[in-house]
Amino acid sequence: MTDETKPQMDYFGRATRLTEAESKEWFKCSEGKYKVLFLSEGTPFEQEWEGETISKIRFDIEVTGKPYSLSVTEGQTKNSFYGQLMMVATKLKPINKLEGKTITLIVTGEGKKKRYTVLESVGISDEEPKEIQL
Repeated sequence: MTDETKPQMDYFGRATRLTEAESKEWFKCSEGKYKVLFLSEGTPFEQEWEGETISKIRFDIEVTGKPYSLSVTEGQTKNSFYGQLMMVATKLKPINKLEGKTITLIVTGEGKKKRYTVLESVGISDEEPKEIQL
């Protein structure tokens, strides 16, 4: 296969992932406290929004026994929702993993003022990895 005939994109693979993502409802949380179980490690993707490309990660999760998809924008700080998830993944054993971990998610505010707090990430940013109860 020459470079001219070689496909530039795996359309079949991407189409399969679209079908899988559509089979789950998106987790749209309002204010409250949620126990969130991660069923996957997450799949990076990009989304166009008002002419800007935004990097995100899609996770398969479970909340109160129901499967959902969760989209998280790649943040720039440890305090962002993304940053808090990275702290849980890298500081709580088993390290470098979210799949199988359950977090307690506190959601406050609405719209652009919506804030997320992952209780398990509070105070762990500078600690050595530690065990958590799964």
